[in-house]
Amino acid sequence: MSEGTSARDIIARVNREDAMSGNPGRRSRISNREPSARRQGSGQTSRSSVQPATNPESATRNETSGDPSRVARHAVRDETSVFPRQERPESANPPRVQRRDPQSLSPGRKTAHPATSRPAPARPRKPVDIKPMKKPLTTSQKVVNAVLDGIVDIGVIFLCLLASFAFHLYVIMPYIGARQESESINALQEQWGDPAVPTNNDAPPAPANPIPRPGDHEVFATMRIPALDTPSGPWQYTITSGATIADMRTGVGWYNNYIVDGGDGSSSVPAQLPGEKGNFATAAHRDGSTAPYQEINTLKTCDEIIVDTAGGSYTYKVLPINPDSPDDVAKWNSCATGMSKEYKPNLYGNLPGQHIVSPYDVNVINPIPGLDGLQIPDWAVPMITLTSCHPRNSNEQRIIVHAVLDSSTARS
Repeated sequence: MSEGTSARDIIARVNREDAMSGNPGRRSRISNREPSARRQGSGQTSRSSVQPATNPESATRNETSGDPSRVARHAVRDETSVFPRQERPESANPPRVQRRDPQSLSPGRKTAHPATSRPAPARPRKPVDIKPMKKPLTTSQKVVNAVLDGIVDIGVIFLCLLASFAFHLYVIMPYIGARQESESINALQEQWGDPAVPTNNDAPPAPANPIPRPGDHEVFATMRIPALDTPSGPWQYTITSGATIADMRTGVGWYNNYIVDGGDGSSSVPAQLPGEKGNFATAAHRDGSTAPYQEINTLKTCDEIIVDTAGGSYTYKVLPINPDSPDDVAKWNSCATGMSKEYKPNLYGNLPGQHIVSPYDVNVINPIPGLDGLQIPDWAVPMITLTSCHPRNSNEQRIIVHAVLDSSTARS
């Protein structure tokens, strides 16, 4: 059947041929097949009641007046029986698809690809992280975990307490101590007044007046060390009569008595005051609180240590740090222009300006440092001694600084 011929044309042509030949049987079979099928479904099997159409035109109308799709279906079926099958041209046939061997297909695919197309690459599969199921803890494991958790909690609490203690010791206490020291110094200066200034530059200032002996735990003097000044202010602290922990809480303590008779406190000898022959021995902390002597290890030869009292001001100068050093000795000889010239190094056993001793070496605070006995010879000079722990934050040793009185000035 050609492409331009429809089913309706074929039926009409068949009907015309049957009418001309006087054989309407084929048309009747085509037109009456559907009613015959319905009669068979209803139980009527007789075909004698079907009357063949004798008029070609009426037959044609009957064929075309029904459902076009049904007519077309009958026509197509009869076309294969009446007319021979026409082959399509090769150009109309689609190319045959070559099928591959199923063994050559990629895993997971059930159909072959056309020969002209390339197989799609297999997608890389992400590894699946399968976590093993946790086993339930035994009683012993639960106990161990509880103990470890308790240890961790205790450690955290301990660290918090340690941090708060350090903050209190190195931040709060120095601030409180510095404030108390400033208030005490201002109160003493207002009480004492300013030192006297000489009217004639050629005349030396009047020496400081002696002061009455202070009672225990009484603040009676102040100390200044210009070499330890900082940008925040001058280095200046009060001096309290006594060297207990309470006396050195915020400032400098003074060893006001020499303990004798085995150190049991049954007998004592008064120590020297500022400006007196002998040794004005002091002590202070290097850590915690206000730590006045924190940086005394940085003092050098001829650095000044100034002590102010109600009777006047006393200026001491640090002895040569290394008595065996020619440079230190020469520096000392150039700065010792006042009363410090009376100092005889050989009589003091070449006493160094700074050295480290054992905590049990208490003779460094004697009237003649380094020598036994509490007697004060005629050749003795007024001295001052600074003592503190060494190294910092430790009590293993003592750091000692010695200085000799160079001048004094009385108050008005």
